[in-house]
Amino acid sequence: MKYVVLLCAALCACPHLPPQSGCTPLTWRCNNDAPEVCSQTQRWHQDGDSTCASSGAVCEVNSATGRASCERNSAESR
Repeated sequence: MKYVVLLCAALCACPHLPPQSGCTPLTWRCNNDAPEVCSQTQRWHQDGDSTCASSGAVCEVNSATGRASCERNSAESR
């Protein structure tokens, strides 16, 4: 019984990782209006806790750096 309790405690402490997708590590994308980065274990992880729209921005991938981020619309900022 002692081992069952230890096993349950260990499983509850494990993080809930997203499924492996086969993505290329360190690549970025926009998904559901939020920037995501591919981890070394080939899982997409959201960068931040909220969507870009919640801060009045949109998710965009920078063509020069390849990094996705929340960007404000330049027409709105004028």
